[in-house]
Amino acid sequence: MKKKISKLRIQQKVLLYLLGFIGIILCLFYLAQVVFLKDFYTFIKEHDVKQATEQIKSSLQNGYDYEQIQEIASSQDFCVYTYGAETDDEPYYIAAIAGNFRACPSQPLLLDRYEQLYLKARASESGTATIIMNDKSADDGNVMRNMTSASIVNSADGNQYIFFVNTILTPVQSTISTLQTLFFVISLIVIAMAIALAYYLSRKIASPIRTTNEQAKQLALGNYEVRFDNHEYVEIDELNETLNYATRELKKVEDLRKELIANMSHDLRTPLTMISGYGEMMRDIPGENNAENVQVIIDEADRLKNLVNEILDMSKLQVGVQSLEITQFDIVSQVKQICQRIEKMLKGEFEIHLEEIDPVWIDGDEIKLMQVIYNLITNAINYSGERKEIVIHQRVENDKYYFAVQDYGVGISKEMLPYVWDRYYKGNKVHVRAKVGSGIGLSIVKGILELHKAEYGVDSEEGKGSTFWFTLNTKAFKKDNMQTRE
Repeated sequence: MKKKISKLRIQQKVLLYLLGFIGIILCLFYLAQVVFLKDFYTFIKEHDVKQATEQIKSSLQNGYDYEQIQEIASSQDFCVYTYGAETDDEPYYIAAIAGNFRACPSQPLLLDRYEQLYLKARASESGTATIIMNDKSADDGNVMRNMTSASIVNSADGNQYIFFVNTILTPVQSTISTLQTLFFVISLIVIAMAIALAYYLSRKIASPIRTTNEQAKQLALGNYEVRFDNHEYVEIDELNETLNYATRELKKVEDLRKELIANMSHDLRTPLTMISGYGEMMRDIPGENNAENVQVIIDEADRLKNLVNEILDMSKLQVGVQSLEITQFDIVSQVKQICQRIEKMLKGEFEIHLEEIDPVWIDGDEIKLMQVIYNLITNAINYSGERKEIVIHQRVENDKYYFAVQDYGVGISKEMLPYVWDRYYKGNKVHVRAKVGSGIGLSIVKGILELHKAEYGVDSEEGKGSTFWFTLNTKAFKKDNMQTRE
């Protein structure tokens, strides 16, 4: 049953739930107003008769007061028959007092008719007894139900009073019949209104959801221009805002992916072309098989290998299988060696200013941290602009080693700062071979630093350059939750 309900559309579910709710309400209404009405009515009448009996008894204890008894009878529309009695004498009839001044049925032999009730009241400790009897109407022969209470009171004036409180219960049956007819009429009206309301509400609620669903299908097909419109429901508005945000982010990722494919295809094709071209030249042209041409092939192969290694490293970091080989080493000396190698490779085209400090020993993966430093320095060189100069800052503060690379290039806008660590991001949209990388270097830096639980960041101002930095603990590196090579 639950599986069938779960497969229903929202319109069908709203209709089903609303009809179920209306059905429960109508059942309760039917039980209260039809099935149990007679019992409930009898219970209420019995309570009212007992209450009136106690009030009349209290009144007669002080003497016979016709007006007060009339008031009590009128409040509940009862008939009160009063009798008096003297010692060892038969009771004598006093009056029949009608509620609301209507005529009470004339029953001069009431005491004889209810002799058993009278004797029961006399025998009881409270002096009161109640009975319900069925009578046939003299007019139409229909059965009429009556409730009668008998009480005996000893008055302060020395007299004994006997009174009967009588009320008719029969009209409730005609009321039940009327309510039954009215119930079925109302039920049909309520069910019709419920169906109409459920249909309206379900369409009102389902319409924006269907619209959002259709727009989401467009998004799934790669249409990043789709716009999720707001509606009058807060929850759907919040969902649409989230989807709009997701659309914007997906569009950015798609743009970066396209740029990566373009850059990678260029970076891969160029060294392959040069390797193939130089190889053919050395094969076909006499005298070209020299060390210089061989070195070109080796350099282009190394460039291609580095590019592939970057992609592999990024893949490992993404799937979480990259592990660390923790050793203790002097990071300051390693930074100095990297700077020397890069300066030699650049052949004096750039000035690298390195802050010299005393040796700093840390626990970490030496190879991967050197990759971080190399990537940050080459990134600064690639984006240094016309001023061929970078500065490398080093210091130790509060048991932390601080490393930063500062360039004087074009800088990064505030809007793009949150994305510089994302894969595929490239600050310069014009691809220049051998100057600007694949766009995943900083993403690799981020992954390695996070494996080392290091703090990192970037400070940049457009037109004034950027500073990329990170800090490492100079104390023993904790290997919690870290894979370590044996």
